[in-house]
Amino acid sequence: IRGLVEKACWWPGQTVPDYNSPASAAWYSARAGASGFILEQARLTSDLETIKRVTGKDDARVLSDELNIACMAGASRRFGTWWGEGIYRWVPDRYWKDSMVHFAERGAQYLGFWIEGGEAMKDPNLSFYQQVLKSLPDLVSAVKNATPQSRKASTVLLIPNGYVLGLAGSAAETPWGILDFPEGKALTEAVIAKASDLMDRGITFDIAVEDPDHPTPPGDYEQVIRFPAHD
Repeated sequence: IRGLVEKACWWPGQTVPDYNSPASAAWYSARAGASGFILEQARLTSDLETIKRVTGKDDARVLSDELNIACMAGASRRFGTWWGEGIYRWVPDRYWKDSMVHFAERGAQYLGFWIEGGEAMKDPNLSFYQQVLKSLPDLVSAVKNATPQSRKASTVLLIPNGYVLGLAGSAAETPWGILDFPEGKALTEAVIAKASDLMDRGITFDIAVEDPDHPTPPGDYEQVIRFPAHD
């Protein structure tokens, strides 16, 4: 990720961004001093399964993006960090094109790809590099023409300090095995259900941590929805 590190270092006073953590860890990364957060979009096809099961919706892609954006935007609002996404070859091209435009509309400050070098580019079964080259002109045009929406959310979903959300359909793929633990599964499903309801009603939301050292300023949001720790 040399290019990303150099990009970060071009910004005076900034440190290296967090690239590999799940979006729901953006708060903790920002608190630890990361300059920004880049969501590694590599396993979205499995991430969608939990959302589909909880909401009953066949197409969970937009809500998946909204949940990830809400986590990064919540951290950005409190700590002043920047955010965006990096697309990996495991994400179907029919999805990542829409996702990038969606992120651009939501105010992402970084959009990029992880293009593997060496033998990976020569493998005929790995056409991601060719897909990107072919799609890039239209994608750049679509992103440039995307109208950034106001990302000043009126509602915040506060999760307990020390928790992150697990959005993968398989516990083995979930960040740190969150869905292996009943309390992590219950919290994740409660947040997904509430986020789905808010999105259906056209309410923009952030996701933040009820952090005693970095509390949400009074009046910063019109509505605060707290989620208790599940024992």
